[in-house]
Amino acid sequence: MDAVAGAAACAGCGQALDVAVAGDPLIGIVVVSSGRFLSRNVIVVGTAGDAVSLLGRGDEPVTVSAADFAGMRRVEVPAPATIGEAGRLWSASRAEAMGTIKGSWPHDRLQAIGDEFAGRDLSRRRAAAVDAIALGRQVWLPRAGLTESELSWYQARHAALRGDLREMLAWLAKLPPDGYAVRVALLLSTAAGLRADPALAALATAQLAPFEQSSPDARALRRVLGRTAADDPPAAVVEFASTLPGRWGAAAAPALAGAEAIRDRRRIPIRPRSGPAVRALDAYVAGLAGSNLNDYVALLRDLPRALLDDLVDAGALTAVPADNGIFPADLRAYLRCRLHPGRVDAAELTTAGFVAESARRHYLARDADALGGLDPADETVRHYRALLAYVRDRDRAHVDDLWPATRALVDDLSAATGEVSEQLAADRSAWPLLREAAVAGRLTVSRRVRDAHPEFASWFDVCGLTRLVYDGDWAGAVRQAGALTGTIRDWPLADEVASLAAFARWQLGEDAAALATLDAGPDAPFRAGMVLNASIIAAGRGSTDALEPLGRLSREASDRRVGNAALLRAIGLWLADDAVPDYPAPLADLVHARLANPIEDDALFLTLTKFSANNDAAWLAGASVHFVNQTQAEIMRFFQTRCRILDENRPDTLADLGQVLVPIWQRSPRPEWIARERDWLVELVLDLVHRPFGEAVGLTGVIHILLDGGVLEPGERYILSTQAGAHIAASLGDGEDIRPEAEQKLLFDPAQRWLRNDGALADPLRERVGEELARCVAIAAVSIAQSQTAVVDRLSDDYNAVVQRRQWDHANIRFLQHRQVTILDELAALAGRLGAYQALLGRLPVPEDLRELAGTVGAQATSLANEVARLRRDVLPYGR
Repeated sequence: MDAVAGAAACAGCGQALDVAVAGDPLIGIVVVSSGRFLSRNVIVVGTAGDAVSLLGRGDEPVTVSAADFAGMRRVEVPAPATIGEAGRLWSASRAEAMGTIKGSWPHDRLQAIGDEFAGRDLSRRRAAAVDAIALGRQVWLPRAGLTESELSWYQARHAALRGDLREMLAWLAKLPPDGYAVRVALLLSTAAGLRADPALAALATAQLAPFEQSSPDARALRRVLGRTAADDPPAAVVEFASTLPGRWGAAAAPALAGAEAIRDRRRIPIRPRSGPAVRALDAYVAGLAGSNLNDYVALLRDLPRALLDDLVDAGALTAVPADNGIFPADLRAYLRCRLHPGRVDAAELTTAGFVAESARRHYLARDADALGGLDPADETVRHYRALLAYVRDRDRAHVDDLWPATRALVDDLSAATGEVSEQLAADRSAWPLLREAAVAGRLTVSRRVRDAHPEFASWFDVCGLTRLVYDGDWAGAVRQAGALTGTIRDWPLADEVASLAAFARWQLGEDAAALATLDAGPDAPFRAGMVLNASIIAAGRGSTDALEPLGRLSREASDRRVGNAALLRAIGLWLADDAVPDYPAPLADLVHARLANPIEDDALFLTLTKFSANNDAAWLAGASVHFVNQTQAEIMRFFQTRCRILDENRPDTLADLGQVLVPIWQRSPRPEWIARERDWLVELVLDLVHRPFGEAVGLTGVIHILLDGGVLEPGERYILSTQAGAHIAASLGDGEDIRPEAEQKLLFDPAQRWLRNDGALADPLRERVGEELARCVAIAAVSIAQSQTAVVDRLSDDYNAVVQRRQWDHANIRFLQHRQVTILDELAALAGRLGAYQALLGRLPVPEDLRELAGTVGAQATSLANEVARLRRDVLPYGR
């Protein structure tokens, strides 16, 4: 059905277009009605002139004046949003049945009143149909008298609100193919979810087809959902934006500009604030925060060079146009030299003053004429002129202009004797220039140079070792490495020798020898020999390729330490490989096999166990794992319990994990790993406990364990204890109560300790904790007061029965007097308990949104205490 504005009926189907209405806004409001002993929640079921009808106990409403009603406190009904009178009445009935509010009205009577409102006219039936779907009361829908298409549309809208896109599309498919054009807007609102599922996208595309000719929204969405390799999404964005001026007028200009920027792969333009200094500062701050400013260079014109350097260093400014007229020529050239040293021209280098870079470039380009055009007074220019002459023509006419180190190198190379001079050996910066010749065997080093420069001699010998590896002389490489072991004091060289030797031994199949070679470096920590070489071979191609050789080492290495290191390397490569998101089965097999056998290293056992808990929880939860000591037994018990409770997804089972954690936490010395697991568990409980009060009662077990075990920090103790108390109180049914010792431990003790301010918490943390603690105590007080309503009702009925009996049972007057006093004592105790909450809340920083509600506890305590005092005066003393 398509609604026509201003029409009395749909042009397509003739259905009346009466709009769903909210009706009387007072109907369905829940308020607190104060009684003699207690207060009850009642609900508005009718209004007439200055009178309001309230349904409470009994089937018949009670009428109060509008003035009296205005003074009653309203009660929020936790329920889905509704439209009409019937929906509000049904919501209250549903909330009372679910226990989320306390209601004194008869459930069936309230449902019947709601049904009566729902059927009064078409507008109310429409509102009731929407509300019935939202509240899960579909059983009423046949009574709505609406078409199947209209009800299907309401069902589709509700499914979209719930995020169930498949159900939404199923309901939309029941609508007339070319009717309900408003479905396009509904599909637009769920475009992200539809685009993520190709099957849903295909169904949605079919829904859009009848409306593509008349709706730009439908055309754009169809192109997004049905995009193929031949489609151009940016073009679709521009096409859609081009339709906006006809609908939005001038306001469409920014959207159109943004669409064109997307099409051109440009950043969407920033709309800067007025004032150049503010614009520049805004851009600077945004750049340091991570925004790229390449398209907003104009905003930076007023920044000093030092701040521009900050943006360059932060990566916020990575490109500047060659000639944009924004910066002065020297500053523009400076920025481009910093940002684009490979793209600036000679003129920009000159303007920026980078003469040395100009000379270096002309030398690399072998451009003698350009070098000749630079200032000969600059020593860098003279150096590169002389170097170019030597490199190109072996012209030594200007070698005196070379830098000293380069002059020495030129002299040595010119000698062509093959022997490295002492001067060259002393210049570490020149060694890389000799590497190629040294590895190729074209250089020699005399004993005199070796003795004078042992570090160079070591470097030169490593070049010889590299030559043997390149030649595939594995045995010779092993001998050369053995000769060098223990003689090299330079860590990088020692690592290179160990690596080359290990690779050679791996090629020879000598696993144990490879390990011994790697362990032989000076003061070198343990390194898994064959793993290093296997990583060199395979790691560069990704974790999947590396897994095969590393798996072989893990399984077959004769030294278990080599196998362990290989397994850890395989794990590390996979964790760093974003291209392989799923836990590889071969790697899982390696971990399973290792944990099934004894592991002497507790740190390795912990690493593998925790890795399995994070990536293979289902296996670990029931695995048969070998452990060699009590430490490993505790580690396995903890993580297996963690895996099991996360799999079961039941908050009450967290207590099992707490029972495992506490004894380990209390041990001295405390294992380092348990501190991290304590943090994980406490953060999990803190996250789970912060939900609507009454829903996290299952967490009270683990909270008691953590409190008693001394595991919690002061702030955590305050929050978790009072949260547990509030959840228990909020879950109480009529007449139910919290155990006195739990009430004291979880609510009164933490509140009083916080009030004493023992210095365990410093501001502002103490203030934040106090606010949450006060909220929990207030919720608990209100919930307990409400749950004890049934107790007050029962005692009131008992007391009234005793009073009636005293009128005729004079023979048992003393017994009846005693019974009266006993009942009043019980009521007085309850009043005192509520008064204790009143006094406590008066000293706590109760949040503003709870102050009025918390005040009702005090009012109830005072009212009950006053009534008890009055009744005591009416009780005759014993013996009279």
